[in-house]
Amino acid sequence: DILIDGLDPVGVSWIDNGVIWFEFDEDIEQGDVSQGFVEMELEFDLEKFDEQREHNIPFSEDENTSLTIIARPKSTNTGIAKEGHANATKDATFITWTVDVLNGTDEVLENASILDIIPDGLSLRPNSIKVYNLDTKLDGAKVQLDETANYKIEKTDTQFEITFDTMDPYKGYRVVYETTITDFTLETFSNTADLKYNDKTISATGSVTDISRSASIEKTGNYKNQNELSWTIDVNKSGLPISNATVTDLLPEGLSINPDSIQVYKITQQGNQWVKGADHPNLANIKATFATSKEIELGDLTAQDAYRIVFDTPVDWSEVNEGDYVRNNSFKNETTLKSGDTLVGVDDATVGIYRNTMIEKTGTNHVNYENKTVSWTVIVNKAQHPLGDIILTDTLPEGLSITESDIKIKNQNGQDITPTKVEITSQSDDKTKVDIYIANVGTDTLTIHYVTKIEDFTVNTFSNTAGVYGDGIGEPGEHTSGSVNPSGNSYTKVNNGRINYQDKTITWTIGVNPVRERITELKIEDYFDHKGMIALPDTFVVKKGNTTLQLGVDYTLAPRTDDGKTGYHKGFVINLIPNSNALPLDGAALTVEYKTSFDPQLEVDGNVLEPHIHAGNSNATREYINT
Repeated sequence: DILIDGLDPVGVSWIDNGVIWFEFDEDIEQGDVSQGFVEMELEFDLEKFDEQREHNIPFSEDENTSLTIIARPKSTNTGIAKEGHANATKDATFITWTVDVLNGTDEVLENASILDIIPDGLSLRPNSIKVYNLDTKLDGAKVQLDETANYKIEKTDTQFEITFDTMDPYKGYRVVYETTITDFTLETFSNTADLKYNDKTISATGSVTDISRSASIEKTGNYKNQNELSWTIDVNKSGLPISNATVTDLLPEGLSINPDSIQVYKITQQGNQWVKGADHPNLANIKATFATSKEIELGDLTAQDAYRIVFDTPVDWSEVNEGDYVRNNSFKNETTLKSGDTLVGVDDATVGIYRNTMIEKTGTNHVNYENKTVSWTVIVNKAQHPLGDIILTDTLPEGLSITESDIKIKNQNGQDITPTKVEITSQSDDKTKVDIYIANVGTDTLTIHYVTKIEDFTVNTFSNTAGVYGDGIGEPGEHTSGSVNPSGNSYTKVNNGRINYQDKTITWTIGVNPVRERITELKIEDYFDHKGMIALPDTFVVKKGNTTLQLGVDYTLAPRTDDGKTGYHKGFVINLIPNSNALPLDGAALTVEYKTSFDPQLEVDGNVLEPHIHAGNSNATREYINT
C-alpha cells in the first residue's frame, strides 16, 4: 500500500519486469503530499558477486541514478601476510618475497605503509620492487590485478618503506621483490614486514628454510671403457669468493691424464640445473700443464664464478695391482681446492672397472657316423692385460685322447701362434694333463682350439678344467671349466597318426640310430600296453639305411610270449643276425616299419587281439599304446 504519514492508504504499488508502478486512488487528493520515499527489501544473487564484488545498479532511466553495491568478503580483517621462495632448493642465489596487505573495513584507509627491514645474509635488489593492486573474491581468496603507481617509496640496500595514498574497502596491495643471498653459510632466512595504519602496527614474517649447498668442490667419476675412466670436478657451486683458487687432482696408481680430453668451462645455475658456459680464459695453458702438474690455477673467483673440469684417464694395467690381473678393480681419485695456501675443500670419487675374462672355455660335440670327436676352445686374455710368458694347463677327463698336432693357437688378428712347448701327460686317475707354454703374450687375446677323440663311449658328459698361469696373472692363476654332452645312440618309436580306419590298421616305425658307437647285437621286443591290437607279420619292412634287410638272413621275427601264451597279439621279437648285412650296425640307422590291426575278428596264426583295456573310463576314446 501507498501510505500518507504511514497511516492512511492512498493507493497500491507493484514491480513488473524491473519497473516499479504506483497507482493512486481518489484519497490522494485529500492529503498534503509534497514528496515521499520507497522502502523495499532486495535479495541478491551471490554468484554474481563471486568474481566481482562491486556492481553498479541503475535506478532511473531519466536521471541516470544508480546504486553501487559492494559485497563484503567472508574474511574482513585488515592485515598483512608475507612469504618467500628461493630460486632453487640447492645452491640458491636469491629469494623472491611477496607481501600482501588488505583493508578489511568498509572505509578507505589513507597513508597506510609497509616497512620491510632486510635481515643479515640478504641484500635488497632495489630495482626488483613491484606493487600490484590486490582484490578479494567473495570467499576471501586474493586476486592479483594490474601493477599500480599509487604509492611512495623510500629504500636502501637494507630496507624499504612504501606508503599508499589510499586503500579502498576490502582491497589492498601486493608487493613483490627480490633479495640476493650474500651469506652462503645460512640455510634459513626469516624476513618481517610491518603494516602501519591509524596508529596501529601489524607484523608478518616469511621464512625460507632447508636451502642446501653444494660443497666448494665436488668430484664424480664414470666408467668409459675397459681401459679408460672419465672424471668431473665442479668448483665453487656453493658461491664463495675464493682468491687464487687452485685445484689439485691426486690420481691413483696406474692412471694418467689424457691432455686432449681436458675441458674447463664456466657453469651457471638455472633452477636446480647447471648449464655449460664459456671456456676458462686460460684453457690452453691448463691443457699444456695439467696432465703433468696435476694442478689447475683458476685465478680469483667471485661468488658468481663456478667452473667444471672434465678429463679422461687411461689405465696402465702394468702399474695396477703390481701388474697382476684382477677382474674387479676400483680407482679412488681425490681432489683438493685451495685459496692460496689455505685449504678450502676436499672431495673424492671411486669408479670400478669389471674387466673382461682372463680365460674362458667352451666345448663342442662333433659326434656323427664318421666323426667321434669333441672340440674345445679356450680364450686367453680377453681383458688384453699385459702378459709375459704363460702356461695354459688343461686337464682332459677320462675317455678322451689328444695329440700335439690337434692343438691350434691364433691371436685376435687370426695370426698363428707357435707355442714354445707342449706337454701331454697321462695322470694316475686316467685323466690327461695338457701343458701349453706360450712366450711374450703381451696384450694379445689368444684362442686355443683343439680336438679330442672319444675313446670311451659309455661317458655321457665330458667335464674339463683349464687354468692359465704366468707373468701378469698372479697366484693362484685364473681358472675355468666346460662340459660337453656327446650325441648318444637313439631309439625312437612313432606312428605319426597313420591310422587306416577302413582296414582297421595302425602303421608304426621303430628307429635305432647308432650315432655315438656301433651296435654288435640288437634285440627288439614290442608289446601292447592296453592290448586291443595284433601285429601283422606280413607287413614288416626292416631297413639299414636305404638297404632292405632280409627276413631269416639278416634278422628273425617271432611272436612274443606273455602269461604263458605266445602270439602276435602279445607283441613280437626281432633279433638281428650277427655277421649279416644287419650287424654290426654302424654308419646308418635301422628302421622297422610294420602294421598292427585293431579288428577284433582278424586272426593271425590262430589268435585274435585281446580286448582293449580302458584307462579308467570305459566311455573314453580308446588309446593304443605300443611299447
